[in-house]
Amino acid sequence: MVLSLKSYLPRSLFGRAALILIAPVITLQFIVSIVFIQRHYDSVTKQLTSAVILDTQVVLEQLRENAPKAVQLAQALKINYQFLPQDAEITLVDQQDLW
Repeated sequence: MVLSLKSYLPRSLFGRAALILIAPVITLQFIVSIVFIQRHYDSVTKQLTSAVILDTQVVLEQLRENAPKAVQLAQALKINYQFLPQDAEITLVDQQDLW
């Protein structure tokens, strides 16, 4: 049993015309929607990453100035923290270096 594409295509003139008009529109809409969704997710991911970086930088700056206030701020922002030894160096990362 051989399956051919010809058996699935429309035979009438109206069916063929509809297929010629509708198939490119659906294909183009599909491609555009995939590109839009991909760019949207990339944008949202960058924005959320920036927000996390800024929150972490605020907590680290407060930790240098006032440790009890930094602990309260980290808890308010729901950031899990772990204290490092005093000889450990804390460096802030520039946002532009991440992308």
